[in-house]
Amino acid sequence: MQGQFWLVRDRRDLDRAIDNFKSYVVKEWDFKKPLTWQPKEYKSVRSISQNALFHIWVREITSHFISRGGNVEWTTEENVKLYIKQQFLGFEDIRFNKTVIPQQLRRTSKLDRGEMYHFMDQVYYWAVEIGCQLTLPKESEYMKIRAETNA
Repeated sequence: MQGQFWLVRDRRDLDRAIDNFKSYVVKEWDFKKPLTWQPKEYKSVRSISQNALFHIWVREITSHFISRGGNVEWTTEENVKLYIKQQFLGFEDIRFNKTVIPQQLRRTSKLDRGEMYHFMDQVYYWAVEIGCQLTLPKESEYMKIRAETNA
């Protein structure tokens, strides 16, 4: 059932969501295994706009490093992305069952929109400090959140 969820925005959605959930479980669930059902607040994950702009920034930062004498072989977009995530997101332990994989680099795909904005804001101001000009499209979600935050 991984990846399935039922969103309830208001009381009117509740009966429909419960019926759809029940129908899905009856059809798809292997009742040899227990099933949990836990209500929790919905937080939307980072947006496509945020992710796309972050990748533009990674390209721009990579070009900046190379133009300042960075080794072309080592100064790749992938390495720059890893460096930025290490600097501003850090590490976390990944757990499943009794297995723990310690100190794994956090992934932007697990961030909600607010967390992604905060991460991108840190990257933006760091880039300014190192003299790297980053693209800031007015219509991007980053700029919309920035305007709301600074209003």
